[in-house]
Amino acid sequence: MLAGVDYNKATPQRQTRPAAPAAPASNGSGPDLSSVKAEIINNPQALLKYITLSREQNESGLIGYRLGPGSDNRLFKEAGLQTGDIAVGINGADLTNPAEMNRIWQSLSDASEISLTVQRDGQLHEIYISL
Repeated sequence: MLAGVDYNKATPQRQTRPAAPAAPASNGSGPDLSSVKAEIINNPQALLKYITLSREQNESGLIGYRLGPGSDNRLFKEAGLQTGDIAVGINGADLTNPAEMNRIWQSLSDASEISLTVQRDGQLHEIYISL
């Protein structure tokens, strides 16, 4: 019950609206997600077009990469990522180790999915992106 609301009064008729339709897989403004996935498989660096990465450091060094939507943000949204997530691992590799980055980019071309470990609000979350 809400304070200050008299529930004994007759309630006005509510207008109901149908639920908004689900967004289509492609709105014609860019590649659909299957072509996005194919592009990433052929060129793992293309991931940066869809998800931006910026180094996140504290006084003890690299803690991961802050994620943001790229110029085409549909993959970012579809994967359930949120602006400000900090990626700390990808496919089991530690993103806090700068020496791992070359190996990580090479392994993405053979991957059928990306398992991204992100830190959000102090907790770790696993995000799976199927390619």
